[in-house]
Amino acid sequence: MKKLLLTIAIGTLPAIMMLEMSVAQGTSAKESATKPGSSFHLNLPASNDKAAKNFKRKFKNVTNPTWETVSDGTIATFNYDGVITKVFYNNNGNWQHTISYYGESKLPGDVRSQVKSQYFDYNISQVEELTLPTQIIYLVHIDGSSDRKVLRISGGELQEMVVTRN
Repeated sequence: MKKLLLTIAIGTLPAIMMLEMSVAQGTSAKESATKPGSSFHLNLPASNDKAAKNFKRKFKNVTNPTWETVSDGTIATFNYDGVITKVFYNNNGNWQHTISYYGESKLPGDVRSQVKSQYFDYNISQVEELTLPTQIIYLVHIDGSSDRKVLRISGGELQEMVVTRN
């Protein structure tokens, strides 16, 4: 199970980063079609109303997510309080997992302390929080003077996943 989750986390990281770069560079056609005050379901494919209901129940304060249909389901993306979040639903509209992207200031204190106690000379540059049905995994990107690392924290256990030299 641990290897499967690790594979999922590492496997989705490059795709997620590419998607984030493309979103940052411009707005999609779906975003352009959505105007403030428009219907909550404007971008949602009609085939997945259950996903919209599940989304609205869990994320009450989010009024205008961007919806994307993928081969195995639907993804809702939104930015709320400085956190970019992607919520993944299967083709039946059931929640699968959530990925949130944020900086050090939003990282839970216990996780931040765990990182800083071992990597006190490093700066936390980005966090990906992967919420699965049974656990939460944090991928914490840290920058040092000579290298960059991606740390995986879950269940109180910290592992170095990726190390690159500057």
